[in-house]
Parts: sequence; structure tokens; C-alpha cells
Amino acid sequence: IHELAFCLGAYLIYMLYKPKKKVWFWVMFFLTCFCFFAAFKRIAMVSIAVVAVIRILFFLFQKISSKAVIRAANIIMIIATVLLVAYILVIKLDIFSYMEKAGIATNGRAYVYSHVNEYYDFSPLFPGRGIGFLTYQLNEVVSLGVQAIHNDFLQFYIDLGFFGYILWLLSMTVLRTAYFGKNDPNTATITTLLTLYLIIVSSTDNTMNYPLLTTVMGILIIGNSY
Repeated sequence: IHELAFCLGAYLIYMLYKPKKKVWFWVMFFLTCFCFFAAFKRIAMVSIAVVAVIRILFFLFQKISSKAVIRAANIIMIIATVLLVAYILVIKLDIFSYMEKAGIATNGRAYVYSHVNEYYDFSPLFPGRGIGFLTYQLNEVVSLGVQAIHNDFLQFYIDLGFFGYILWLLSMTVLRTAYFGKNDPNTATITTLLTLYLIIVSSTDNTMNYPLLTTVMGILIIGNSY
């Protein structure tokens, strides 16, 4: 249900960006909205709200020029990359445990993050543990009661290392937007909005392991220009 909700969220973003003046479109749109909100996946709803704000910013840049839109997309992706590196530092500083003490529920994430803390350092000298290391630890070595840490970015950081993580982030954000939106401000906007959506829902979940969602992302981003 969660995976389908995330997929519907991606379609909802695309439908809001490219509405059609046809009856069948609005029937499908309201059906999509109903199913999306019925799933009540809070992080997906937060993502939609953030993307809506960014969409307004793009609307303002469209008033300037097409190049302004493309530049804005690239800048937003660079900022997202910097924030995602800082996110690992925030986790390493055990902010989630402080949130629990303050009465903010993290649904067990503080517990899991504190137990995987020994596997990594926030340092340019951290080389990474190798792809699959953390998954193996959680499923075969330690017994934390979870099979994944519900944080794709921390998992990739532990597996890939400091610079490997940054390169992976750049490929997922800056490179993707620059490639698909090089000469097309429309696709640059769509790619940015969908990538931001994926980033937010993956920050507290293992969303990038969901094949249905990654397929939907690929269809919407690549298919827009064809």
C-alpha cells in the first residue's frame, strides 16, 4: 500500500503540472487524489506540499526566460545535494535521539540509527563498507527487529563512503536534471519536482528499493520529452 501511495504521489505531481481539459483527465485526477490521501502516508503528503512551493518558484522563473528555469533547476539540485550531505551529519550527531527525548516520535528510527552509528564516520576519510554491507548486518548479524533502516541516504552513505555518496547524489540530482532538461525547461522542471519528491520520501524510508516507484519516476521523466 505504501509503495502504491508513493507512485500515486508521483503521478499526482505530474498531473498537476500538465493538466488536460478533458473529462477523463479530471475523473482520473480525483480518483488519484482519493487513493493517495486514503493511504495516509504522511511523508508523501509533506513531499507534495514542498513540491507545490517549488512549483510556484518555477512559475516565477518562467516569467523571466527558459534559461532561467534550467539554471534554477540546476541550482535547486545542487542545494539538495548539499543538504543531503548535511543530513548525514545531523544523524551522526544523534539529533533523532534528542527528538525522542523532546517527545517527538521517530517511529523507532532513533533506536536504529544509534545502533548503526558504529558502522560509519562523517569524514572525507570514510571509504564506505561496500554495497550490501548494512543490509547483511541487519538481516544476518544483529537483531534490531528491522530489515532496513528506513533511510536510503544513510544506507548509501554507509555502503558507498563519503565521496562515493556525494558522487551518487550528484548523479541522481544534478546529472539527471542537466541531462533531461538541457534544452527543455519543461522537462527540467518535471525532473526537478519528481526528484525532490523522491528525495523527501526516501529521507525517512527505504523508498529507492521500491521497483514500482523507480519505474514510475523513469516513465514520467523520460517519457515527457518523447
